[in-house]
Amino acid sequence: NSYQIEIVENINVKHQVSIYSDYINNFGNLDLDWRLDFDFKVNSFVRATLGSHLRYDDDVKTSKPTEIEGEFDEAGAKVQWKQFLGVKVPVFTGSERIAKQHDIPVVFGKVVKIKRGYYKVVVDLISEFPNEYKNYQITDIYLKKLEKQIREIPEYYYWTHNRFKHKDKAPNN
Repeated sequence: NSYQIEIVENINVKHQVSIYSDYINNFGNLDLDWRLDFDFKVNSFVRATLGSHLRYDDDVKTSKPTEIEGEFDEAGAKVQWKQFLGVKVPVFTGSERIAKQHDIPVVFGKVVKIKRGYYKVVVDLISEFPNEYKNYQITDIYLKKLEKQIREIPEYYYWTHNRFKHKDKAPNN
């Protein structure tokens, strides 16, 4: 479900929410994916966007320390937040959960520019055996690799986000 409106001149709000249930594992338990974006048009050259993206997955459990040092109990599900580029952001942990559930390797694809219009992807193994890692450890490793790539070559990161610049001009078909 989504909704978009211009609340005042040059300020648009876009709201998207998806509420769904996992038919395979815990049918009836709800997961939430909610996005709220404010788009500010300063002038014909400058735009700014302020947004929030919240995810809640009932299957992703957290842990809390017990009275015994080094032992943890399952605490239940909650919103997933991580530190990324100096900002605490919500993250999607489904890839890690699926990898653990099916015991499949996890890789990171680093995009490398060869020359204008030519790129290659360097695949870096994060984990061959994901079940040997603690919860969220694979996600943390992935975010560190992504942050390192962005800091090394920030123009790749900003370029990928510029592709949404003309999204309102796309044909409706």
